[in-house]
Amino acid sequence: FNIYQPIDLSKINTEQIIPSMLKAVKLNTMVNVKPHAVPFCWGTSGLIVNRKFAADAKDYSDLLNEKYKGRVSYRLKRPTL
Repeated sequence: FNIYQPIDLSKINTEQIIPSMLKAVKLNTMVNVKPHAVPFCWGTSGLIVNRKFAADAKDYSDLLNEKYKGRVSYRLKRPTL
């Protein structure tokens, strides 16, 4: 139905967008080699830790420790972790 149209990035001040976020959104929304979205929201993700299994984990970077390999889950593929 031609409902969606590509984004003309020359009409947007992309200097106000975090470069890695813009790149990630462009990569995930390309149709016929043209981007169809820009980053549009900002938010947080909660961190839930079972202290019985990870007593020393205090932030996301702690969960990157090799000893937690295969024991951490995260929602969808995001460029934030």
